[in-house]
Order: sequence, then structure tokens, then C-alpha cells
Amino acid sequence: MLDKTVREIMSTQVYTAERDELLFDVASRMAAHNIGAVVVVDQGVPVGMFSERDLLKRVVYRDISAHSCYVGEVMTPKVESVSPEESVKALTERMKFYRHRHLPVVEEGALVGIVSLRDLLAAYSEAYEQIVGE
Repeated sequence: MLDKTVREIMSTQVYTAERDELLFDVASRMAAHNIGAVVVVDQGVPVGMFSERDLLKRVVYRDISAHSCYVGEVMTPKVESVSPEESVKALTERMKFYRHRHLPVVEEGALVGIVSLRDLLAAYSEAYEQIVGE
């Protein structure tokens, strides 16, 4: 399992938000699609992430109105990205080191996917089942 690549476990359906979108619209989209994070882009290029944790710590805690705030104001900027060819083992270490729960997957400058702790958990669970089943 640790020899798998990010491409093998990532989600190719990526929800994005432009940095100048109202936070209310982005949070509503996240709720409608039952997702925990979106990649914030500027002309298609990832510039940050916005997650449920950002919503809690940077919006709710500060009592900011989601109707008057833009996602670019409260996103996590400069988020690490990962190559689809990176190993799951290296990805695990990177997510642990940076304490990220979601990472955009970028290939040749283009956003091609997203990988989450949930994706990692599913991969490790599958590997465990293979070991136990043998």
C-alpha cells in the first residue's frame, strides 16, 4: 500500500472557490456537497484552502458575517500542494508535518485533484484488510 501513489487515492472531483467569492456562498456550497474544504483559486491556480476549521477559527470565533466577508480574507494561504506521483508514504509524512487535512494535487501547474485524510484512511484500511485477509 505504501508504494501506491497519490494519483491512486486522490479525488478528481475538486470543489473550488475564487478568492473574491462571498464566504456565505462558499460555505453554502460546501454544505450542499457535504465537503470539508475547497481549494481557493485565482484564475484556476491554487492560492489557498478554505476548510471547516477556517470557518470556525477565522469566522465564527471572530463573529464575522459570512455575508460581508470574502473567502480570500479567511482562507489558509500558501497551502502545500502534492504531485500525483508522490508516494502515499511521503504524502502521509507531509500531511502529518504540515498538519493539513486536505492537500490540492497539482500536476504541471494545473489542479488535478485533492487528497484528504479520509482518502488516506481508506487506503490504509484497504491495506489492512489485505494483510488480515491473507
